Amino acid sequence: MSRSRIIFVTIILVAGSIVVASIFGPQVSKLLSAIPTSTPIPPIQIEVAVNPMAYDWVSEQATAFNNQSSMVNGQPVQIRVSRRDSTDVWQTGTLWTPQSHPIAWIPEAAFALQYAADSNPAIQYAVVAPSLATTSLVWGIYSDRAEILNTSTLDWNTAQQATVKGSWASLGGKTEWGFVKPAFAPPQSSTAGFIALLSAAAAYSKTGQITDSLVTDSGFQSWMQPVVEAMTASSDSPITLMASQGSSRIDFALLPESDWLLYYSQIEARQPIHFSYPAYTLTFDMPFAVWSGSETNQAERSAAGQFSDFLSQPAGQKRAAAFGLRPAQVKLGEAYSSLFTPAINAGLTLKDPPGTAISIPSRDSALSLLRWFKSIGS
Repeated sequence: MSRSRIIFVTIILVAGSIVVASIFGPQVSKLLSAIPTSTPIPPIQIEVAVNPMAYDWVSEQATAFNNQSSMVNGQPVQIRVSRRDSTDVWQTGTLWTPQSHPIAWIPEAAFALQYAADSNPAIQYAVVAPSLATTSLVWGIYSDRAEILNTSTLDWNTAQQATVKGSWASLGGKTEWGFVKPAFAPPQSSTAGFIALLSAAAAYSKTGQITDSLVTDSGFQSWMQPVVEAMTASSDSPITLMASQGSSRIDFALLPESDWLLYYSQIEARQPIHFSYPAYTLTFDMPFAVWSGSETNQAERSAAGQFSDFLSQPAGQKRAAAFGLRPAQVKLGEAYSSLFTPAINAGLTLKDPPGTAISIPSRDSALSLLRWFKSIGS
């Protein structure tokens, strides 16, 4: 075929294509547009209410879990974490209802689940994992104050007696230190503060059995009143005050070990501090619980269970130590325990914390104790 003939045929084909496209193009586009596109399946949304001590760790793990695109019956799962101290839940019993509640809950300790149910029978959670991580209360006192008190192991009796004296000058300390300033978290809004009160009651009675009569005993309340009156009145948490303002605001405090570890480097940079474990304490065991009512369907339970399993895996457990928590499923020495190591010389231990476990009084007695504290501390 000659070159001119090839050119002629090519022109004819191109022209024909243009004509066909102009005639049938709109119909083809209409047919294509009529084909339905797939609609993304909405994710199963799981809200997990988490106690403040574990919030940062669980939030990090929720991001990792969401990034791995977990599924339940072909439906994606999305974890959303909210911060919630258990005292908010069980003091009134009105915060959560069957119509409005998180599907999963990681309280500070198992007793909060019972208190919540006692506050409102409609609040019912079933434990999926008995413990994800732990921490406990620890005394921290600036080293120069500990020297004046002539103790390397602070306890409630020493703290109470020092507070009764009123000023550091009366104890042999420097006049510019001012009054003795004890601290623990506000019990009305912090489970750690509530347990600090129970620890004091146990020390007063020299028993871990916290009875209803003990927490309402006038002798204990009179013994404890000077400490409550001397506490720094502030909405700020004691640990941030110590990290930012040091002994000008607080001389010693009973706070969660995880708090001390997260702020230890800042505190130590300002002023040396020494740690000791109270004789009577409660371990914050942080269970994972799922709403057990019919409002939670099987897919939601499965999704929440997947996240609970994820938190229990070695990778997530090791990361717990990076937030000052003791993993429940792996040894602390196998975890990212770099926060713990510098504080060992200051009195913390990599072993299980010492101390006698305390029992928990009834919710009614707990509320009575909180009302007393508010009447003294306000």
